[in-house]
Amino acid sequence: MRRARLTAIVGVLAAAVMTSCATRTHETIHRRNTDAGMVCGEKFPDVDYWWDTLTGQLMVNVKIRGGGLQDHSGFAACVQAEIERRAPGHSGRLPETSPSHAIVGVYVDSGLIMAPVTVNGTFHGRLIVDTGASLTMLTTDTVRSLGITVPADGPHVRLSLADGTVLQRPVITIASLRVGDMIVEDLEVVVSERRLPGDGLLGQNFLRHFGVLIERERNRLVLDTGRAAAPPRVTGTPTRVWAAPVSAWSVGDT
Repeated sequence: MRRARLTAIVGVLAAAVMTSCATRTHETIHRRNTDAGMVCGEKFPDVDYWWDTLTGQLMVNVKIRGGGLQDHSGFAACVQAEIERRAPGHSGRLPETSPSHAIVGVYVDSGLIMAPVTVNGTFHGRLIVDTGASLTMLTTDTVRSLGITVPADGPHVRLSLADGTVLQRPVITIASLRVGDMIVEDLEVVVSERRLPGDGLLGQNFLRHFGVLIERERNRLVLDTGRAAAPPRVTGTPTRVWAAPVSAWSVGDT
């Protein structure tokens, strides 16, 4: 535990930073986040941090001198990135064969942007595009339709609702989630009851693979991998047969 002479207590890292990755045990949470804190502590020496066993959170102090609140924000962002890096299965895998971009037709339902999706190649549904959600979510009905049994002793994640309610919900890994021509494999999703229209939420652990452009006026979602587009394959059929001219030359002609 790093301790230092502190002149002010700024606050606590947001709970979302601590629980954005699904973990199997409290010890895993502790280890993953303290390891992330050690890395980021070297980058932000004016930040002091420690694991609070009472709240299960990473506590943060910063000095008024130096970067102040900027150091606090930078440290929080650094910890978030380190946590994500330590959980490679969290955001799944984008196949190397993915196209450079995809255009997906969407529609609006009660002010929410709905995108058609395919889960595990068999279930066709619609998810709310939520760029503010750290994890993708599927409803319990959707998971049941996929024939997936959620183990009672499996990993759980803590969700904070808009009204302040905190819920513990199970996390599973699906084989694939397809949106338009884009597929992300081995993606972790939260399983929760249906609270909004559709079959769940399309969150950042899917969307982070792409540059995302939402064009409401054109009812479409553009996903860009940043990869160079493959050159077009030129094909065609002959429309005219050419033949070499018949030679009419004789010896001595010029």
